[in-house]
Amino acid sequence: VWQSGTWDDNTGTVPVGFTFSANGTNATSLFASANGYLHTGTASFGYTPISSTGTATFVAAAFARDLQGVAGSEIRYETSGTAPNRVFTLQWKNAKRYGTTGTGDVINFQIKLYETSNQIQYIYGSYVLGTTISTDLQVGLRGSTNADYFNRTTTTSWSASSAGTANN
Repeated sequence: VWQSGTWDDNTGTVPVGFTFSANGTNATSLFASANGYLHTGTASFGYTPISSTGTATFVAAAFARDLQGVAGSEIRYETSGTAPNRVFTLQWKNAKRYGTTGTGDVINFQIKLYETSNQIQYIYGSYVLGTTISTDLQVGLRGSTNADYFNRTTTTSWSASSAGTANN
């Protein structure tokens, strides 16, 4: 999608490589955001796709917030495997939070979609947070409206997260 270099607020349509079914909608392509999520449709959800009032039938947010790339950063996708067991992977490599200075942040994560089972998996790789700034972000799934969501929340660490009680 966006490779090696700076990217900020980029969005684009990516082919899944198979038909993925989520929230009652079949899709062969999805809309990817450099800001840590993917969804059906072409609406913009900014940095808060779960609480946004934008319209889509499905949103998957792995690390949704204002992200950007630096030299050596990339966002890429691939479909691997053979039918009926293919896997679509969207990967953010060496992302940083917008507003951090220098190259202190190094954030790596993936969203995986599985053919046939229609499962969604978030994979988190190594990360380093540099400059101290707000780390508010959204992680979870959203349906047709922002009242239809499943997200996670924590004020201490991800190992101590719990089900969210608000969409933001």
